Amino acid sequence: MAHANARLGPAGRRELVRLMIEMGMSERQEAACVSASPCTAHRWKRRWLTASVELRRSGRWALDRSSRPRRSPGRTPAELERRVWAARERNGCSRAPRLPRTAFVRYEWPCPGDLLHMDVKRYPRFTREGHAVTGDRSKTYAEKRDALPISRAHNLPGQDS
Repeated sequence: MAHANARLGPAGRRELVRLMIEMGMSERQEAACVSASPCTAHRWKRRWLTASVELRRSGRWALDRSSRPRRSPGRTPAELERRVWAARERNGCSRAPRLPRTAFVRYEWPCPGDLLHMDVKRYPRFTREGHAVTGDRSKTYAEKRDALPISRAHNLPGQDS
């Protein structure tokens, strides 16, 4: 079964190869005909060329392959696997036991108000009104600063007195 985002299903893959073999189209042309990428067209062409005559005849070459590895060189030998399975079944431990749950630690106090939790936040100090108050986004900070009266302009942060 093709995955959810697959551009081509088995029938589309067979059509792709038919265009290539019977019509003699290039990979780019055949990919454009079935709305797939040239890379996808090349992949299915290569899959068809490497398939046996029996797979080509049955059409199984166009089906999705399993994602399971074809070989596992680091796999435990079969005899050792059988011995481990037998030992686990004899001891009744097909799965590792679950760890016990830790007790939930609660903090409760005898009288209401003994323990208070307060969120504290420091708010910044604004030296001028912003556009939310003035509604004016057209002026830069420097223009607004220069427009302030002299008595307030010398108290602004970032300026040396």
